[in-house]
Amino acid sequence: MVRRLPRTQSRRRSTLVGFAVLARNILGEALASLKHRRLQAALSSFGIATGIAAVVLLVSIVSGLHRYALTQIGAVGGNEIQVTAQQQRSTRDPQGFPLTLRTADLDAVLAAVDHFDLGMAENGTFGIVRTARKASQGVQVRGITERGFDMLNLQAERGRTFLEREYVEGARVAVLGAALAADLFVQESPIGQTIFIGEWPFQVVGVLAWVGDPVAMDAVGPDGGLMIPFNACAAAFRGNDQAQVLRMRLTSVDVAAEAAAQTRAVLEPRRRLRGETSGEYQVMNAIERVKELTLVLTGLKIAVALVGSREYL
Repeated sequence: MVRRLPRTQSRRRSTLVGFAVLARNILGEALASLKHRRLQAALSSFGIATGIAAVVLLVSIVSGLHRYALTQIGAVGGNEIQVTAQQQRSTRDPQGFPLTLRTADLDAVLAAVDHFDLGMAENGTFGIVRTARKASQGVQVRGITERGFDMLNLQAERGRTFLEREYVEGARVAVLGAALAADLFVQESPIGQTIFIGEWPFQVVGVLAWVGDPVAMDAVGPDGGLMIPFNACAAAFRGNDQAQVLRMRLTSVDVAAEAAAQTRAVLEPRRRLRGETSGEYQVMNAIERVKELTLVLTGLKIAVALVGSREYL
């Protein structure tokens, strides 16, 4: 007696056999097409592979830019508030004095705002730095006030940083970035050597530790520049005692917005007392800038990936 399968199992078995036959026919047709159209298939495969590689490359470039930007911001301190003076003519008072920043403004902010534990004023210039044997062009020269090295989280690997009297007197002394020191002094110690910034002689008293990668000679931030006292930079290159930027370190990143508002509240009355009506303070929160940058670049990476997947799916 022949045993029959239930009707449901019989239908399921017939369906599976039908799918197997269909899949075998499709695969056979595909292999036959590839056999007779090898060049077309190869070009199509190459185009798809190239497109996918291009998308991956673009996403990698954006990711690299993101990491580089974060490294640059981190090199100068991400937990800080920066203040600059944007000078512009006021329509209300076209003859008004231009806005300035002073070291006294820094002292006033640090005294009034409890959210900062450290601060510095900075001025600077770009120029040619040379020794008796070699020159380096386009070097960033940063003039810093006392505690500037602590504010920037920089340490001298060789020699020392500036003495208190050197800040006050505006002594012509310099601390070189690691990459600049390696470029100017290949086989000799920079400590005690005389360099010329433009036409002004400065004595090298220290060399900073690397911020970037010393093995790959990948200079980041201060590596390719040098530091001098604020008053020395003011006398030699600026011609005034004005600061280009004030930097204040936050006690907590959670109070960044409040600290920025209080900083502006301290500075505005001081500018009015000096009669400086032309210009606006730019109070920048580095934490918010990092968040905005991350959001923009993440969106760009997603957009690139979506465009690429839509093109080649």
